[in-house]
Amino acid sequence: MKSTHFHFLILMCFCFCIQLSNAQNTNKELPKNVSTSVGVYLTSVAKTTISVGPIKIDSTRTKGDVITFFANENCAYIPFREENVKQIYAGIRA
Repeated sequence: MKSTHFHFLILMCFCFCIQLSNAQNTNKELPKNVSTSVGVYLTSVAKTTISVGPIKIDSTRTKGDVITFFANENCAYIPFREENVKQIYAGIRA
């Protein structure tokens, strides 16, 4: 359990650092259907292990070919483990 909290804290710090570094960069707007699709995908991944409400993407940041998604609080309940993080990255890339 503590390991999951630690990984989540690292992920949140990483997202926060990316947000700060992108604050002065031009943000390319992603189509709304992309953010919606990512939210639906994350909700389906979460529901394989826990009961959670819909995950919605609040905002995005882009820098080069890196896209950072910022999700609502429901995303915090996903138990981030090595195997499902790989699955999430692969699913979002697809």
